[in-house]
Amino acid sequence: MDKHETSVGREYRGYDGTPHHVLGHEHRGIVNRATRHKRAAEAIRGPYNANRHSRYVELVLVIDKNEYIALDENMDKVYQHCKDIANIINALYMPLNIFIALVGVQVWSDVDEITLSSNGDTTLSNFLRYRREKLVQDMPNDNAQLLTRITFEGGVVGKALKGPICTYEFSGGVSMDHSNVVGLVAATVAHEMGHNFGMEHDSADCECPEEKCIMASSSGSLGPTHWSTCSLEHLALAFEHGMDYCLRNKPQKLFDSPICGNGFVEPGEQCDCGLKENCDNPCCNVTTCMLHSNASCATGECCDLKTCRPKTAGTECRSAEHECDLPEYCTGQSEYCPVDVFKMDGESCSMGKAFCYQGSCRTHNDQCKLLWGPTGISSDAQCYEMNNKGSKHGNCGYNRVESSYVKCTDENLLCGMLHCKHLNERLEFGMESVAILSHSFINNGGKIIACRSAIVDLGLNQVDPGLAPDGAKCAPGKMCVNQKCMPVADLRASVSGGKACPNNCGGNGVCNSLGHCHCNRGFRPPDCTQPGVGGSEDSGPAEDPNARNDFIMALYIIFLGIVPMIALSSFGVWYLRNPGQHWKKNMMSTYVSNLDRVTEKCKPHAFASRGARRSNPRGHKFGRNFYERFVIFFSPRREGSRNTDRIFTVSDNLPAKEKLQITKADLISTTNPDAINCSNSIAMRKSMLLGNVDQSVAGRKPADVSDSDQAAQPSFVDGQARKNSIRTELGTKIAERIQQMQKKPTKNVKGLTVKTEVKFEHLNESRSGSSTGVTPRTGDPLVPDNKPCFKAPAPFYNKKPPPPPAPAQSLKPKI
Repeated sequence: MDKHETSVGREYRGYDGTPHHVLGHEHRGIVNRATRHKRAAEAIRGPYNANRHSRYVELVLVIDKNEYIALDENMDKVYQHCKDIANIINALYMPLNIFIALVGVQVWSDVDEITLSSNGDTTLSNFLRYRREKLVQDMPNDNAQLLTRITFEGGVVGKALKGPICTYEFSGGVSMDHSNVVGLVAATVAHEMGHNFGMEHDSADCECPEEKCIMASSSGSLGPTHWSTCSLEHLALAFEHGMDYCLRNKPQKLFDSPICGNGFVEPGEQCDCGLKENCDNPCCNVTTCMLHSNASCATGECCDLKTCRPKTAGTECRSAEHECDLPEYCTGQSEYCPVDVFKMDGESCSMGKAFCYQGSCRTHNDQCKLLWGPTGISSDAQCYEMNNKGSKHGNCGYNRVESSYVKCTDENLLCGMLHCKHLNERLEFGMESVAILSHSFINNGGKIIACRSAIVDLGLNQVDPGLAPDGAKCAPGKMCVNQKCMPVADLRASVSGGKACPNNCGGNGVCNSLGHCHCNRGFRPPDCTQPGVGGSEDSGPAEDPNARNDFIMALYIIFLGIVPMIALSSFGVWYLRNPGQHWKKNMMSTYVSNLDRVTEKCKPHAFASRGARRSNPRGHKFGRNFYERFVIFFSPRREGSRNTDRIFTVSDNLPAKEKLQITKADLISTTNPDAINCSNSIAMRKSMLLGNVDQSVAGRKPADVSDSDQAAQPSFVDGQARKNSIRTELGTKIAERIQQMQKKPTKNVKGLTVKTEVKFEHLNESRSGSSTGVTPRTGDPLVPDNKPCFKAPAPFYNKKPPPPPAPAQSLKPKI
């Protein structure tokens, strides 16, 4: 049974007398800026399931001479063996959202470049020294692992330190190629790398979904594929202490690229979902690393893996993390999120205590809390005066390669080493065992001031968090940038070649790091003065422009198409159901007027009844029948007929004057029994009012009057007398109404005489009648044959009678 051993980092506190080799300060700023902009220039895409919290380990594998010989001294076999191991390690770490990228392979084909020993600790110590002195400068990496054929003592198959994954000093391990099964060897390398992540061996209290997990103290015949609960806890703790500080940038180039199956989309590939047994991407062909025939994307934050199509424009793919950051949105055309942009450097932030720089807003106090916990704050200004000494107690940078310090000039003192005071005595960020700590005291007029500082090792290409952060305020209108205090105006002028956002983005946005306006929602670039969807030329639209266009088109359709149609249809229905209340009511009402003044020539509509139809010169009976059926269908019905309370409309002689109306209630309020009994007989009312009563009709009694009641009814023989009686009462009513109208000062009724001719058309007709008001056609439903005065209830009988009229006066009004 093979064993894994772990050396605790503080046993190597180490290497007393060994210099801390790191890239010189004069180069660190350049490397740092290049690292920060890797995403903009990246040629490597993916992995398809990566997100903003993903971490990337740039791995270098070193092959000793014995391993090279065991692989037949064939470089192709060596390289393929290394790629297979790296792909398996990547598959093991993928569930942790950690991706392993093989960026280099170093083969000792002639001679081993370090002394290899059966003592695992000695071999590990020698290899870590080789890494920091030579390998990390020739092949920049986050972690290096040695594959050897040396057999270690005690059955040990691997050695690594616990926790220093991002350190320049100790990020590495040694593993023995102990099996012909490549999966077992890869699991051993993954185990040793797990120690670098801060993981310990699994104990009995750890939960594992299989017999043994990856961090088991010994390996078996089957390669483990899972991580225990203890491993997850240790990893989370390491990340809390910033040990993922160097793992946040994606590699720019992979070893022997392209490689189908490594999980990264390289030039010549359309997709790459990793190993076949681990691929669950429905859009990618795992064998060819090409898209399926029905897919247009398979990778990126803007690819919808359910449809294998790019997400709609305006979908947020990278949210703003900080006050100085800006969100990015999918464009609808690409599967990848746009380049990461942020507010222009020099924008004021943190309530005026700092300035934006590279999307971050950091003050001296913020950085002290990061290093020493929530009680940490920046110390007094006297502590920063030590930065001009150029020592571990104060400096403007540490050259690890030459083991030397850089002095600060007087104007840059606040931008050098960070000095804090705090209650916590333990470093909270980075590995304390590999940090250079300093604790000084200053007597300022009897007041003792504590000055705590730290030089933290988080990798070759990373900014030392023990220095004042970029963007911290160092003087009025000045900010720290690469340990120099420089004017904000000069920095802003240097951004994008001095390009400034036009008109301050109209007050509707901010200027981004590329000198372009990032507009608020509702405004569009480039100047944020016109209505639009927001966003910028670089970050994509904040909303889907097509959705906005579709919405506007829908509004056009609704208001220019549907609404007018509904209004027209509603008007048509209303017109048909209320013919006596609209603009054509004069054609459907009864007019009482002076025929000498109102003629058919000047008011032809006054003589046209509703029942009269225009002649159809073409004789289309179908059109007339259809119109009649359409009108009847949409008309309100009460017991088979249409009813209205209006029976007469009385007009003066002048066309512009107000009309007077005589209602059914006015008519039946008289004492004439014939008017009461025959109020529903159209033929009787017409004949009585117009003076041409039909004697055959007038001589018959109503259908519903019995013989016993007939004696009480007046005789129907003398139709002329009855006609004159009703006409007299009607004239009286008209005169009373005229007198009432004359009492209104704004009314002027003139020229109306008693001698008038009554022309009317009643709306109770369910069929069209003649336009002259003569005896109705045979078969009128309201006047059955031989029953001219049948008694039928009418809705207006339920109404209360009007008040008694005024005393009778002359029928001819005084003008």
